[in-house]
Amino acid sequence: MSSRVLVQLPTLVSPVCDGSPSRHNSLFDYESITLDGLRNGSRLVSFGTLCGNVGMINTLRGLGERFLSLGYSTPFLGISSAYMYPTLKTAKAAVDALAKEIAKNGLPAPITPLTFVFTGNGRASLGAQEIFKLLPHEFVKPSDLPTLAHRWHQPDKGNARFKVYGCVVEEEDMVARRHDADERKQQHGDAAKASTSWTTNTFDRREYHAHPELYVPTFHERIAPFANVIINATYWDRRYPRLLTNRQAQALLGDQRNARESHQTTPGSLAGTHGLLAVSDISCDIDGSVQFLSRTSTIDRPFYVYDAFRHHAHDGVDGEGVLMMGIEQLASELPRESTRSFSSALLNFAADLAFSDGTKPFEQQSRELPTSLSGACIAAHNELTPNYKYIERMRRELARSKVRPAATLDNTDAVSTTILLQGHLFDTGLINRALDKVELYNGSFDIRECMVRPNMPAQHLKSTSSAVVVLEAPSRSDLDALLADLRNLVRDTPAAEATITELESFD
Repeated sequence: MSSRVLVQLPTLVSPVCDGSPSRHNSLFDYESITLDGLRNGSRLVSFGTLCGNVGMINTLRGLGERFLSLGYSTPFLGISSAYMYPTLKTAKAAVDALAKEIAKNGLPAPITPLTFVFTGNGRASLGAQEIFKLLPHEFVKPSDLPTLAHRWHQPDKGNARFKVYGCVVEEEDMVARRHDADERKQQHGDAAKASTSWTTNTFDRREYHAHPELYVPTFHERIAPFANVIINATYWDRRYPRLLTNRQAQALLGDQRNARESHQTTPGSLAGTHGLLAVSDISCDIDGSVQFLSRTSTIDRPFYVYDAFRHHAHDGVDGEGVLMMGIEQLASELPRESTRSFSSALLNFAADLAFSDGTKPFEQQSRELPTSLSGACIAAHNELTPNYKYIERMRRELARSKVRPAATLDNTDAVSTTILLQGHLFDTGLINRALDKVELYNGSFDIRECMVRPNMPAQHLKSTSSAVVVLEAPSRSDLDALLADLRNLVRDTPAAEATITELESFD
């Protein structure tokens, strides 16, 4: 289940639990229909691949219009938004025609080599790569990006004009262990260029997922300076470093603008002639991993331009800045394919749902359902199912978070910080007692993310739940005392197997 849905879940289940006229209704979340019913398991019903297809098609259209605004006529102008094609097949035919044009006549020399960076290898990213691979292309490793980026100043450019370049980056390419980053700074200084090798990056995926606070962002140094187009399709929540912050974008684009104006080719300062041109955020998390995705775009107005220097966004494709796309309903642009794909996936569970006896107690009903379905049942008989009982507590705590005490209202001395709580937060009541502490200090709190994994296998129970909470206190001394008290509470609640971490801001 997405983090946005998790935060909204208490509101979504209210009609079923509080006011349904029938006591035999059941609520299933299709995003939670996973292999073996495990939270974080492989999803069996999703739109991910089609979202990637549509996102990439739209991105190609946006590039054509953006290049035209910069004074370049390119074959990308022949591509429309996905919704303008009757089927995915006809959209792919248009991309095939684009591919032939690039292979035959090439792209304008000043915009090559044209490099696309794909984040992650999930369904959405693979869907985008599927469309990209229709073009004459070459994939390069992240470590090869610096060399590729500086082919632009070579007189003949080889065959870079007649194809596009792709690079898939994983988590280990986006972050570094804090110790490794500190060591690199000691060796190269704070002004180390992006071309500097990260040979000491010891990335541990399991550790990163369990303790993201041990890692710092590096995408803005290692990858972004060499990307013309970023296709963002990774999961993100506030526990993790952002892919690109507003501040990082401003520094990056400032370096690239200075290099253009001075006609320099300093390694690490420029990706092609125009640097970062576009960000297509298929994951569409507002103020998320790409912080400057400040709002969604729409199907009929898919693009806007973000000016990092004025921190301002305006509709269209003209003006200084980065072309942005963040459409929430991407799959709906190909309604036929989306309907077929979704219904065929859901059809596998239709018989089980149809013949399930909703009048039976949930415990008995769940035993008769496949684990993929029983794990996705949120409510039955006007009650939350056992794995989702925590939602009642979430509803209460989210309601509390909306009330700010007078001590922090209009108080210029009020200070805030963000903490990450992990452990058995709900079944031990730790989260409730922690928030009680905040109120004792006349503070306020805002639950930004709440990730609960109630049906994880036994070996993963130590990371059952996590909550990202913004704390505010009347003064610095109050906040320090509150944090100390919260650490004591965690220590004195061993059953929760919990940790508390004050998160560093990377904004």
